[in-house]
Amino acid sequence: MPEEPTSPSGSPKEPRYAWSPTEIALVALILSPLPGGVLHALNYARLGAPGRRKLALFSNLITGMVLLLPLRIPSLQISANLLIAAYFYKTQEHLFLAHRSSGGRKASLVVPVVLTVVVASILLVGFVLASAR
Repeated sequence: MPEEPTSPSGSPKEPRYAWSPTEIALVALILSPLPGGVLHALNYARLGAPGRRKLALFSNLITGMVLLLPLRIPSLQISANLLIAAYFYKTQEHLFLAHRSSGGRKASLVVPVVLTVVVASILLVGFVLASAR
């Protein structure tokens, strides 16, 4: 019989709560693909597939930074955001359903979204102050 994972104190580990791929896709659409990509990559470890986390983080960060570049065609930017949100959803849909069917719980996105808004606000204020000089 396999052993249950334990914490450093020796007590059984609680399974990690995983973020819903639907909510991650919404973060990517509403805020930006950059925070959505970070959540998507971190969610792999929460869903029991930690091997995919590093590659997903690298590729999502590169894609998110490329999409931050101003595009002259707004419909292309919107289409790219929709495509990325769909990718985030479809690549974790089956893992999340398996997580939920095995008794796993859904995590709240309140803290990541608040942190994203705070960091974006700080960066925006920094850019405004730097350009005002």
